[in-house]
Amino acid sequence: MFKKIAILCLISVAPLAAASIDSNTDPYGHEQLASDNRLGNNLNHYSKNCRPNGAPGAKGPAGPTGATGPTGVAGADGATGGVGPTGPQGATGIGPTGPVGPNSFRGPTGVTGSNGAGSTGPTGPAGGIGATGPTGPTGATGPNGISTVNDYAYLYKTTAQTLPDPITGDNIIAFDVVEAITPLFTVGPGNDTITVGATGNYSVIFIVIVPSAAQFAITSIVGETENVFPETVSGSSVSGDSIIYSQAIISLDAGQEISLQNTSDPAFNPIVLPINVGGGTQTTINASLIIQLLD
Repeated sequence: MFKKIAILCLISVAPLAAASIDSNTDPYGHEQLASDNRLGNNLNHYSKNCRPNGAPGAKGPAGPTGATGPTGVAGADGATGGVGPTGPQGATGIGPTGPVGPNSFRGPTGVTGSNGAGSTGPTGPAGGIGATGPTGPTGATGPNGISTVNDYAYLYKTTAQTLPDPITGDNIIAFDVVEAITPLFTVGPGNDTITVGATGNYSVIFIVIVPSAAQFAITSIVGETENVFPETVSGSSVSGDSIIYSQAIISLDAGQEISLQNTSDPAFNPIVLPINVGGGTQTTINASLIIQLLD
């Protein structure tokens, strides 16, 4: 049996020996030896494969480390890692000041600051006179004003008159002449009353010539009551021709009526106003009244 195995091995090896000369690798995939002088060793290597396997020998020592192979191709970049924590601030560098940068856009206006504590500056020069504006609309008519100069009345008498009147019993002097009067005053029928047209303070002056002791005053009838203005009362105690004079300021209401009245004691009545007193050649005024609005 051993002979058969040897013959089979030789038969199988011979073609391998011939093929090893012309090919780079043998049918078993082993690298061809470089030259013919190494053919014996190659045949000897393959002849061993025809022998039965013996028991494995002990593991030999590790061979020396082979030379380092060439560096492989670089792999693709890995994903970017997360941002690490901020490092500590470095020390301030000491270098020259950089150039001034370009102007930036103007920011919004800030809040107005409080007024300063400075003193007020001097007044500037007066400006020129502006153009005259258009005429405004006419205003409503105001109430009647009060004149202290132009509102007055003057009345006087030259004829005789008996007071009280023997027929009517009136003690009011009836004037003959209304010398001067403004629209504020109205003289009644018989020229014995004067009505005022505005409320205010009035100056009144009267003169009466009497032949005996007598008394006169300014009076006013309000409703049915006859009122005497006490500040106007004036008289004479002389028996014979004398002058009674009075000047006063009285307050009157618009529409109020006044008169110059005989207020003598009945024991001295009747009072007859004389004419042509003094023996002159001109007619004598025996009674007069002036009233003027003050305010």
